[in-house]
Parts: sequence; C-alpha cells; structure tokens
Amino acid sequence: VEGIRFMWAACFAASRAEMGRLRREHGCVLAHSMGLGKTLSVIAFLHTCLTCARDAEGTPYVRYRRGVAPTREAPAAALVLVPKPVLTQWGGEFRRWLGAEPGFAVRTLSMGSGTLEALRAWRGGGGVLIMTHNQFLQLLTPHRRGAGSERALGARAGEVSELLSTTADLLVMDEAHRIKNDKSALAGALGAVVTRRRVLLTGTPLQNNLREYYHMVSYVHPGALGRLDSFKKLFEEIISHGSLAESGAADGAEEREREQRERRRRM
Repeated sequence: VEGIRFMWAACFAASRAEMGRLRREHGCVLAHSMGLGKTLSVIAFLHTCLTCARDAEGTPYVRYRRGVAPTREAPAAALVLVPKPVLTQWGGEFRRWLGAEPGFAVRTLSMGSGTLEALRAWRGGGGVLIMTHNQFLQLLTPHRRGAGSERALGARAGEVSELLSTTADLLVMDEAHRIKNDKSALAGALGAVVTRRRVLLTGTPLQNNLREYYHMVSYVHPGALGRLDSFKKLFEEIISHGSLAESGAADGAEEREREQRERRRRM
C-alpha cells in the first residue's frame, strides 16, 4: 500500500484537493529488491488510475496534462515496457490479479502485421499495453526495425510511431537502469513519449552505478538532481573516492570541504 501511495503522490498529487490545480506532472523511481512486490504494486496502481480515479465530471485524473482537462475524449491508457524474458510473466500477473475484467483491457504486443491494429485498439479502447524494450526501440527508431518489420509496416510506420508516442497517459518501465545515460537509444526513444507521468522500476539503483540513478531520476523529474557535472562532484566522485582502500582521512576532509563550498555557492 505504501508503494501505491508513493506512486500516486509522485504522479498526481499528495491529496485530492491538489488534483485540480495547474501543476507540472512528474513521476518516480520505485526501487526494491526482487520478490518484494513491485509488479503487484504497479498493477494495483494502474488499475486505480485507469478505472477509479475520476473528477466530478467523470474524467480520469490520468488524462489530465499539466493539470488541464483533456480536450480529446478517449479512454485512459498506460504503456508498460519490460525486458523480453519477463513479457509473458507481466501479462500473466495482470490476469492473475485482475482476471478478465470488463472495460479494462490488457494487451501484450506481438510484432508483425498486426502491430498497427494493436496500437489502434489501444488508442481507441484504452487500458494497458505491454511491450518489450526492444519492441519499443524498433517501432520508434526506424533503423532498428529490420527488413521484416519494415515490410509489415510499410507506409504506416509513421502512424505507428505517432500512436506509440502520444497515446499513453502514463508510462511504466521495468529494469529502468537500462536507460544508462541521456545519449542512449533507449533514452532517445523514451523522450519521444509525450506523457510526463512516468514510473521507473529497478532493483538496486545505488549499488551498481550512481550515474544510472542520476539519469533515471532526471527522466521522471527533470532537474531534481541538478546538472550532471555538479552531481558528479558532489556525490559520484566523493563516493567513488571513499570506496578506495587507500583513501585517507585527509582526502575525505578535502572532499567534504569542497562539497560545503559548492553548497554555499548554490544557496
């Protein structure tokens, strides 16, 4: 329940009274070890967002953009990006916890001649579309599609890109540390998705690579950690130096002094 409340507050607002105000939507990074319920939390969160969370006029809160009611009448929709090995598992978890609920469609994308029809059905009917990171990249990055995909899509490739980048009211990405940096192909494709409501899932955001943590947070909440060069000086370099066995007390004191000077300068 705490995880669901955390995602709600990050993507929408901390309370119902704040919901109608003009605000800039953001998102969050939900980090937990394997087996502690991230998938179930996301399923419950998405079901609430897409079916239950509505204003006095009946418009789903998730359809609002920057606090403004939507001008296009359409069901609420969410995009879920997952690694290929767990694509079937994600679809199974939705069926396990929600069953075949009327009015709440959960689609798993299969690449091929039916891709465009699946995206059109998602746009028209709303609900959840689950696809792999590679499928997402192939559809939004032309040179990655391959000859088979190009033949299947043909002249409709532009419509596929438009549907995929503009339909989602909320985006969820599993194993989000794969973003790596803001120059990666995945980061570029994610930047094409217009929604500002983003939930990233990862297992160990601080243990592996602090730079990956920076880029995940910057994607869901641009500017929250400041500029990359400042982040490197204030955190990454200090932590890296402190992990070295030969790092002495003098080095640590020098780094702390530099950090304090930087903080005073930014105040």
